[in-house]
Amino acid sequence: RCQTLIHVIAGDSEDPIGDFETIQKELRDYSTEVAMKPQVIVVNKCDLPEVQERLPALMKELRRRCGHTRVFNISAATRYNTDELMERVYKWHRTVVRKDWDENGSPASDAAHVVGRRELTQLGGKVEEVGRGEPVELDKALPTGRRQKSEYQAKVEWDVIDEAWRVIHPEVEQVALRTDWTYTGGYDRLNSIMKKTGASEALKQTGVKEGEIVIVGNTKFSYNPDMIGKEANMLYGQLELKTVKEEDYKEKNPARM
Repeated sequence: RCQTLIHVIAGDSEDPIGDFETIQKELRDYSTEVAMKPQVIVVNKCDLPEVQERLPALMKELRRRCGHTRVFNISAATRYNTDELMERVYKWHRTVVRKDWDENGSPASDAAHVVGRRELTQLGGKVEEVGRGEPVELDKALPTGRRQKSEYQAKVEWDVIDEAWRVIHPEVEQVALRTDWTYTGGYDRLNSIMKKTGASEALKQTGVKEGEIVIVGNTKFSYNPDMIGKEANMLYGQLELKTVKEEDYKEKNPARM
């Protein structure tokens, strides 16, 4: 499959030239086509003193025997020249591949398994689409930015039975029904929903006075619009009210749920 070869020789070998010739013979015995592939010769362990002494003569003899100048010296242990070697080999290999494709046509259909799809396209080859099929309809994007106003208009009515003001808004009522009032943040959450849905403004427009009782869901609160500081809530303090199950409340107030 490969189009180029890298032949690494141990520089501290007793006979590095003999090692080179042995491998070349084995390649020819295996396949003449493989032996004829372009090669890069690499002399390793050039950090050793004994290798450095013989290196000039060794490099010269290897260039003579292989018939080209693609002969490099490196040290894998110290990483001397390794980065430069890989960069130069990479560029050279791309040139060889492009030339081969120009002469022999595009690669086989399984070429992507050899060099990878990205590399294949960079070398000028074509790859099939990643996938085909019916277009998938994505979920609609959720709204961003500030909370949208509720489609329901908050109302405040006088409850003649409980003799208190009652807030009518499905979202606010549901929050009140499902809030655990032993949780300290329950009042803050309810008041936040009241403001966002316009229920707090409806209390002001109705003219509810400070200290009057306001019913939300099945819970009574004291109306305190002028409180300041940490506990500045429109509704404050849960008052006694006959407990009503959420299911029963829904049956009695279907239009509000």
